Amino acid sequence: MKIQRLIFLIFTTIAVFACVTDHPSPQVLKISENTLRFSGNGGAWKLTVNSNCEWKITGGDTWCKTDKLEGSKTAEILIQVDTNDTKAERDTRFTFTCDQKEAEVHVYQDTSGNNYYYELPVIFHSMRMKPTVCKMLPENSSPK
Repeated sequence: MKIQRLIFLIFTTIAVFACVTDHPSPQVLKISENTLRFSGNGGAWKLTVNSNCEWKITGGDTWCKTDKLEGSKTAEILIQVDTNDTKAERDTRFTFTCDQKEAEVHVYQDTSGNNYYYELPVIFHSMRMKPTVCKMLPENSSPK
């Protein structure tokens, strides 16, 4: 009788734990910036990718590149933009994909054109004279 109770208890415990399902943690994919704006001179910007899964990067253009195309977990990505010698603004986008999650980064660049800026100095002159009282002396007199 005791053995039957023990066997019943063991099978009940196994049945309870067998019904528990393992729920995977939800996927996370976050990028530190969604939009990047560059001058016509180009430049570079560091993005941080926060994720709990493996991710890949697609998109971009010949004038706008990343230093990595894939990674996992948290990583830093360097986006480099060349000088814009065209006479038009340009833009591109990168898509970060992690199984079921997606995030985009839009990159915009102005023209480098002939934008000249002059900085003119501003000079203020201030002249102060000490007020003096002039007395008229008669022609043949000398000052005392």
